[in-house]
Amino acid sequence: MPVLSNIKVKLLGVVKLNLYIRVVCLLCVSFMAAHVLAQDLSGWSDKTVCRLVESNGGEVYIKEASSRGLECKASTKTSKAKPTKPKSNSDETIISKSPVDTKKTNKLTSYEIMKTIPYFKIGTELTGSEGGKRTDYRTITVGDFNNDGKKEILALVNSIKYDDYLWKNNNFSRGKAYHQKGTKLSADKSWNSYFVSFIHPGPSISESFNNQSLIEWNIKVVGEKGCVHPSQVLPAYLNEDDLTDFVIVCTGYDGHPFSGEHSLIMLSNGPNNYTIDNLTKSKGYYHDGSTADFNNDGFMDIMLADTVSNRLKVYINNGKGKFTKKNKYFPQYSSIRTFTTEIFDINDDGYFDVFLGGHEDGGGGGMPTKILFGNKDNKFSTKEMKFVPNVKGYENVLDVIRIKDHLFIVRTASRPNFYEGAVIQQVSTKTMKTVSVHKNETMDWIRRIFKLKSDEKGVHYGSLSYHTKMLDFSFEDNEVRLLYKIDEGQILEGLNKKAAAGSTIFSEDFEIEGKLAIRVDERNNKWYVKQDDNGNSIYCNKATDDWTHFKFGSADWSNYSISYRMKFLAGKGGQTETHIRKADGSDYRATIGSDGEVEIAFKRETHDHLASGFVSTKTGEWLDIQLTASDDNIKYLLDGEVVASAKDNRAKKGSVFFAVTANAEVCIDDIVVNKI
Repeated sequence: MPVLSNIKVKLLGVVKLNLYIRVVCLLCVSFMAAHVLAQDLSGWSDKTVCRLVESNGGEVYIKEASSRGLECKASTKTSKAKPTKPKSNSDETIISKSPVDTKKTNKLTSYEIMKTIPYFKIGTELTGSEGGKRTDYRTITVGDFNNDGKKEILALVNSIKYDDYLWKNNNFSRGKAYHQKGTKLSADKSWNSYFVSFIHPGPSISESFNNQSLIEWNIKVVGEKGCVHPSQVLPAYLNEDDLTDFVIVCTGYDGHPFSGEHSLIMLSNGPNNYTIDNLTKSKGYYHDGSTADFNNDGFMDIMLADTVSNRLKVYINNGKGKFTKKNKYFPQYSSIRTFTTEIFDINDDGYFDVFLGGHEDGGGGGMPTKILFGNKDNKFSTKEMKFVPNVKGYENVLDVIRIKDHLFIVRTASRPNFYEGAVIQQVSTKTMKTVSVHKNETMDWIRRIFKLKSDEKGVHYGSLSYHTKMLDFSFEDNEVRLLYKIDEGQILEGLNKKAAAGSTIFSEDFEIEGKLAIRVDERNNKWYVKQDDNGNSIYCNKATDDWTHFKFGSADWSNYSISYRMKFLAGKGGQTETHIRKADGSDYRATIGSDGEVEIAFKRETHDHLASGFVSTKTGEWLDIQLTASDDNIKYLLDGEVVASAKDNRAKKGSVFFAVTANAEVCIDDIVVNKI
């Protein structure tokens, strides 16, 4: 009996232990489910939800699939079959990967992180930094990088040494010897770009001209590797934890001989801690990149586009953030020149495809935009390829996003109006034909396109920055609806009506209340709106040691007049230039100094004096100025009186450019352009 009692006690202990284990397991499952349920799945596509149902069959995903009316296969952890295509059209395409057994949801590609999850827009001034520098909009990326439930912003800023040497005083147009020297100088670490990181304030952000501040997201980056000219920041999951890592795609000094530099990898090492090192073993002019699982092992690999060697390079991940370059995925004996890449499933066959864009007009090699279609081995060939139609005059391709059965391609102007204005081209994935083209000739070019959260119910698409929001759109019932009005002279292609003589084709009074955006293009944050003594809103520059300027108008403007009010601030001298018919490196420019001297000149490679005059000016007082170009008649008027005039027909058409000399402060208001 004592032995039996002892056995009973032991059995009871085993039962209790088993019960405790079950309770703990249930609590763990409950906690994991609660964590997943806490996630916002509204930004995830039908295809992603189905893929998660198929890979692990989690209850939350099954419920989500059921609520959407999707018919997804049950969990097939060891199946090699392609994922089932959902019946309903998804709002965005998610690329397919091998159905590895994972309960993590961190196997998203860089495209899925950046393009399928909606984010609130970012104000332009929120990503500024000391010295008036701002982040390169192309490097801005957003997400919950440390899993704290908040969104963070990460971006890179070029060093002042690099930017000044390359861009100041039109240095970019200098000869090869100058840029060869710059390439050598850029080897100094002081030329490297640097990170800026913030907590995204969410929907409280409004227009870029509102003064707002961000809470810094404090990160620690260990490692001395740097990048002179970053071209892209890709968020990705590259090591064994569930925190976001980053790929820093770098070109190197952006001038002859374009010798390139290493691209970098920044791996998470606990929340808000990163280790940075070279990804590449050889330098290259890496202009863009993407992530995908090329060898179907469940880990994200990296593809880089080297624009100088004309190769797509794939780096295979061992799952721990260690990469080995493999050449078997793309042809090695043919040229693949591209400046823009993206990886996602375009034709809904379950395999990812590669979008390749660039300079179609010949300025960057004349390579048409194309799609390489994938297969089960992820080995790509030009035999399985389709070309994307170009858009005349806008043959510089910058980015792409898929919405349902359409691609939306971001473009900007090609030569001779390089990087002027912006275009959104809609292309059917079924026919590969252009459905619509939406353009704005006067806005700054859009770097990248995102899925955006709306302050109201629903989502829309467009630029992450308010600075380049004028082509933001919604896509409902297969119809594009622009969110902001494009004024006459800049309306949709195919609907553009010629303005009648005497009609106003552009106006800006800088009164920002109730207004969508200021319509002049000022890229360097050197101009700002302020209140004049009478409460009127005016546009003023900040005095710097270099010219400050802005531009507006269309490259197609020919016969027109521009009028505006302007004043030199009290105690400040200086000079202003107004350029008209500015296109293809030439223009007419009218100069007025605070001393009253006026000059009209034609500028191409040299400065050709045409006419001059003199007026009475006084700092702090407004001048009413008008400049006209009608056929070969160029006139400069003050208070309605002609001060200087000339006859010249070398510049036929072009936009407007306004500039102020170094260390001078000027305010301008009430810009009106009328067709003559």
